[in-house]
Amino acid sequence: MLSVFKRQVNELGILSEYKERQYYESPSAKKKRKRKEAEVERQKEKIRSHF
Repeated sequence: MLSVFKRQVNELGILSEYKERQYYESPSAKKKRKRKEAEVERQKEKIRSHF
């Protein structure tokens, strides 16, 4: 029962949203973070596509 709950919470992204909202993040800092996350994701995708 607990594992089902944990899986659902993880799939919905509730914990990650909680961690993001724990402290105030200015709009410019949020944009910068999102850009950096997107760049990391692009790099990962680039590496995955080579194999």
